[in-house]
Amino acid sequence: LGINILLAKTGSPVCAAKMELPPLVLATSIRIRDSLDQGISYFMAELRRLKFVVDIAEEYEKSDRFRVLFLLDEIMQGTNSRERHIAVGHVLHTLLSKGAFGAVSTHDLDLVSHPLLEPRCEVVHFREHIEKTAEGRRMVFDYKMRNGPTPTTNALRLLALVGLGDLVED
Repeated sequence: LGINILLAKTGSPVCAAKMELPPLVLATSIRIRDSLDQGISYFMAELRRLKFVVDIAEEYEKSDRFRVLFLLDEIMQGTNSRERHIAVGHVLHTLLSKGAFGAVSTHDLDLVSHPLLEPRCEVVHFREHIEKTAEGRRMVFDYKMRNGPTPTTNALRLLALVGLGDLVED
């Protein structure tokens, strides 16, 4: 989505049969890195980046010309699940209240029922399967969005796939 938006903004072809967007400002928090030499933990680096995204949404909140589209990947994964749930709900609610819209990837299945988000968000998922190849077994995604939360999980299958134990229940 982000690459297509950047391509469209430059007048380039996009990977879609058709694409129509309002004038956008793209704000992302993807591939965050910590910095041991600067004493910045992964979580602090992520918080700083999320603050940057919220600041952009605030800057364009009253704009008649541009809308902010945010793309967030696995946010708040550097903290415990209880505080992550509260913090993610707060950040997303803040972004939505500023008129921003976007997409969030997460493995946190509890977020789909967050009371601040459930009425304003649409939950979708990709499906995966494990296939045998000449090199061994690997996980493959079809990258087709389907409605609702995922009916499957894959962490335990991946654990077995890399040789860390077969914990998969039938």
